[in-house]
Amino acid sequence: MILYSLGRFFIEGLRTDSLMFFGLRIAQLISLAGIIIGALGIIYIVKIKKKT
Repeated sequence: MILYSLGRFFIEGLRTDSLMFFGLRIAQLISLAGIIIGALGIIYIVKIKKKT
């Protein structure tokens, strides 16, 4: 999830026909959300494995 979102973030930066929001494209914001969710998922899994 993180790698796909990271690649998508950079590819969307190359497009010229995208909807913008606060200086970033909407697709880039969604990609950032995917990166954050993926990282939080990894952190959660690592914490659960440490407890067991």
